[in-house]
Amino acid sequence: MSDPRDTHNSAPLANAHAQTQAQSMSEGESLVLGGLAKSSAVDSSASHLLQAMFDSVLVVNEQGIITLINAAAETLFGIKANSFVGQSIKALLSSDITALDLNRAEVVSLPMESTQRIFEFNTIDVKNADGILLNLRTRCYQHISEGSTKAVYIFKDVIGKSEPPAIADSSFDPFIKLTSLAPVGILHLDDELRALYANEKWYEITQLSSAQIEGRGWLQGIKASDRDKVLKKLQSGIESDLNFHLEFRLTTDQEDEVWVKANVRPLRASNHTASSTHLISGVLLSLDDISQYRTLERRLRKIAEYDQLTGLVNRPFFFEYLEKTLKNESSGMVAVLFIDLDGFKEINDSLGHDVGDVLLASVARSIRSSAADEDMVARLGGDEFIVVRTAVADSNEAASLANKIIRTLQQPIQIDEHELTISASIGIAMANGNDTDPHTIVKHADVAVYQAKDRGRNNYQFYTSDLSVQARVRAFVYSNVQKALEHNEFRLVYQPQFNINSGKLVGFEALLRWVHPRAGELSPDLFIPMLEEIELIKPVGRWVIREVCLQLRRWLSAGLSTSNLFVMSINLSAKELSDTDLPRYVGDCLAKYDLAADSLIIEITETALLEESEEHHQVLNNLRSLGIKIALDDFGTGYSSLSHLKRYPIDQIKIDRSFIQHLQINSDDRGITQAILALAKSLNISVIAEGVENHETLELLKQMECSLCQGFLFSEPLSAKLIEQKILQPLRAGESLIDVNPPQVKPI
Repeated sequence: MSDPRDTHNSAPLANAHAQTQAQSMSEGESLVLGGLAKSSAVDSSASHLLQAMFDSVLVVNEQGIITLINAAAETLFGIKANSFVGQSIKALLSSDITALDLNRAEVVSLPMESTQRIFEFNTIDVKNADGILLNLRTRCYQHISEGSTKAVYIFKDVIGKSEPPAIADSSFDPFIKLTSLAPVGILHLDDELRALYANEKWYEITQLSSAQIEGRGWLQGIKASDRDKVLKKLQSGIESDLNFHLEFRLTTDQEDEVWVKANVRPLRASNHTASSTHLISGVLLSLDDISQYRTLERRLRKIAEYDQLTGLVNRPFFFEYLEKTLKNESSGMVAVLFIDLDGFKEINDSLGHDVGDVLLASVARSIRSSAADEDMVARLGGDEFIVVRTAVADSNEAASLANKIIRTLQQPIQIDEHELTISASIGIAMANGNDTDPHTIVKHADVAVYQAKDRGRNNYQFYTSDLSVQARVRAFVYSNVQKALEHNEFRLVYQPQFNINSGKLVGFEALLRWVHPRAGELSPDLFIPMLEEIELIKPVGRWVIREVCLQLRRWLSAGLSTSNLFVMSINLSAKELSDTDLPRYVGDCLAKYDLAADSLIIEITETALLEESEEHHQVLNNLRSLGIKIALDDFGTGYSSLSHLKRYPIDQIKIDRSFIQHLQINSDDRGITQAILALAKSLNISVIAEGVENHETLELLKQMECSLCQGFLFSEPLSAKLIEQKILQPLRAGESLIDVNPPQVKPI
């Protein structure tokens, strides 16, 4: 709005008069002047001050365009600010605009700021949007800067204004003026917790009117479930005469909860000393909206306590929960189910981490749906989940829950073009009372998981004390086997293979052994699965191939063998079959030690062929193309053997020792062995029987026309040095190694 009066030509009033006018200004008006003096525009801080004022405020530029309307003005004029900001002040006051002619006002020039003017109007009458006549006392603060003028109008309704509840002591008038500008809600209560006064911010935060807060009506603004807590805390504060704070929720129509923090200060009666009784006259509360901080706190807590991928409780928060649960007597018997997915790593590696993440999230939902609402379900990390149930009746209830989870997880999961199935091995540990450490019981459940995996996966097992011994052995193997290759602790032993009919030596099977410097020789059943688990089977497997080729070359060079006298069999694991560079490595070893390709046989198990992969086909076909023969080990032990014979280039079948050891007393074993021999003969595949330990078994195999065998009847696995002494050197001397006509079989 332009000023019709040239402020530079106006006659200044006496300084005394100006000072009197300045002193009559409220604290809010002083702040307005301060904000205007600092900036040529109403900046954010000045805007916040204007919005916080109890009085009605309009800010107008030199063209008479409204640039700001505060909340009090919206209420006074019955309008919405966004409908009038940007319009002329005439649109708001219409015909009453003449009442604000600055020529009709008394101007006060403040000596400390010559660029500012205060215009004091007599009361003016205007109508609001509802047609209600308002009698307004008005001031206009005008600021001139670099040729630009703006004006701030402050209106006070003399007749109908909604004043705060009156304060009995007039000394509180400055308090009211000061708190009307405060950016926090302020409430003054008497010693019976009845409202005496609330500032405008309090009304804004609580959405209550001055009439609603009378007496103890101010409690209506507090959520019902929090009111007792607030009252007790305030009463306690009055009795203790101590400052304190409390947080509670408000009753609002908003979807999200509104949280506030109240700083509370008891007020001492002015006519009492600190040593007097009944010295508290009331309390003063300052209220701040902390909803955004509570929201942030919830988000941070979710980040800190929940797994971001699955939404389940994470590892740290789970252990806090379990510790409290085990200490709580009401928890009763507690069942901890440790769930480890079977084959997840292979899916993750082959299909990618994105598919793996979707699968984990789906598994988490399945486990959550299988558990009861009160059960704790957490993700410990990777593909490991855990479920805790309290007040379990007995172990049957825990077993029932484990079965339910296993059945649920067996449902196919569609991820993009992939239909996936996943199974789980579950270990269960039970605890009763607070004498169990949370980490110990989880460790027990984890130990039981390995028992479940050893028993074929996709099942559950309960922890027993015997499993702790196994767990300690496993931990020892895990921590020591990683350095075994580097420390040269692996050894090879060789078990001879013979022709049943002629007694001729036909080859050796190379077997891996680990000789620990303190524990001695350890069973392959202990360390080979661990080598596969920790991804060391490939380098160890290559060491075996190189050592076998080197040993064969040594025997050939020493004249203890000829190139066509016998072959060396080497076992490969499933993980080694995924190494597409393996055929090249084997070919390099054959070339380095000048060996014929047919001097090697690669043995694979049916289990290794369960995963139908292009890598397996490629590796086996490339080995076969080098001239190396392929043998199928442990044949007939529970998998689709016939399909393997059709799909893969198999030259030899090894009948598993489980069929051979009881051949003479078990008709089923005899029938299976005869069927395998007939099948192999029809496919022109050679057969070798493992585990021959007595001459009765040997005779039965001869009758069945099995031509090759190995076992303790002839020799246990021997070191290379003993092989030379007991087999190769006598063989070179022309001695007969075995008599194939029982009962004259002579063990080596």
